[in-house]
Amino acid sequence: MTKRFVKTSVFLALIAATAVMTFAAQIYLKNGKILEGPIVSYNATSVTIKDATLGEITIARENILKIDPPLEEIKPAVVTPPAVYSERIDAPRAKSGGLRLGLNLGGGMSNIDGGDFNGAIRGYNNYYNDLDTKSGKDNYTVNWKEMKWLTSFRGEIFARFGKYFGVGLGVEFMKKANPGTVAYKYDYANKYQYTSYYNNYTISDIYSATWDQSISVIPLTLNLYGFFPLGDKIDLFANLGPGYYLGTAETTRTEDETWIEKNTYYYNSGTIWPPHFYDREIYDYNFQSKVTCNTIGFHFGVGLNYKLSSLITLSAEAFYRAAKFDDWQGDASFDWTMKEDWGWTNNADGPWPSTSTTKSDDSWTGKVWYYEYYDSALKTKSYGRYFIYESGDEPENGSYTKNVRPASFNINGFSFRVGIKIGFDLI
Repeated sequence: MTKRFVKTSVFLALIAATAVMTFAAQIYLKNGKILEGPIVSYNATSVTIKDATLGEITIARENILKIDPPLEEIKPAVVTPPAVYSERIDAPRAKSGGLRLGLNLGGGMSNIDGGDFNGAIRGYNNYYNDLDTKSGKDNYTVNWKEMKWLTSFRGEIFARFGKYFGVGLGVEFMKKANPGTVAYKYDYANKYQYTSYYNNYTISDIYSATWDQSISVIPLTLNLYGFFPLGDKIDLFANLGPGYYLGTAETTRTEDETWIEKNTYYYNSGTIWPPHFYDREIYDYNFQSKVTCNTIGFHFGVGLNYKLSSLITLSAEAFYRAAKFDDWQGDASFDWTMKEDWGWTNNADGPWPSTSTTKSDDSWTGKVWYYEYYDSALKTKSYGRYFIYESGDEPENGSYTKNVRPASFNINGFSFRVGIKIGFDLI
């Protein structure tokens, strides 16, 4: 009887001790998650609970909102400080949540209209071709094409909010040089017969002009994105937004011309009869200008993202851009030299008895104006031109100039770009 009583007492004591050391509770975490199970142990910095699914978990007290019932109501008989479970317990993330930040680097090509910039190039080409057509000769050779493509490079800082929306701040650099040349060659010869002698009269005129033009544009853009996921790796996206465009146009023009008139005299027998009269004029002209204009533009387009890894994404996009520059202002200068040699001489190759040199130069600040040049010899046709004029010297509509207005260049057109995005998740 006594032995049975002792065994029963020990069994009840063990049950009571276990009940004291482990008791059921609910722990409410600050992130909204609720854990339920027996408290295994606790101390001043953490509480250990036995979860039915996860097993024993130690939670830092700083992540606990409350415990029900409070720990003070039943205290465990033995408190042992277990190893702290360091993994943070977070509430499940919503599928459309999260913030991703990153850098987008890329480059591409832009097909542009050009506005009056290309209009003037067309004007020069048409003018010289029409002159050749009218004369029936090929005196002019023009190698000056319109500027149609600009190379661009872009950097962008972007933020993507969840799956479907994003925003970016970008800066681009676009620049293109557009050289052109015009060459002219004219030769004339005639024989003038007199009683006892004759004169071989010749004219030679050789002219060349070289244009070295460049346009550079720096767009500062705000990009608004809408994403359409097609799976874990591929996104379609739409992109639109405004931009502030900083434009610069530079022109260097060099012209050279040599004009030679010769009167060479002969007896009727063909024997040369000096002296002869020669006249040679050599022209050299150099022009430089640099003008700037800023404007507001807009762009919209579509593209594709392909995710290579959690950090790297490849992208390709096509978009349309509209940006028009209507107020080009800046500085210009030129220098001009003419050297003339002439007179009666016995030597056809010189030296010639008379020589003179004339020089001129100027510089100014002004605005670029567009006009159409009218040549009465070519009937009703007119030809686009633009030039930088000082204030007060602007061209006016008249017999030879029509449609005078401030010059307007643009980079309107479709663009194509590829790039690489480097990004990471913050939330």
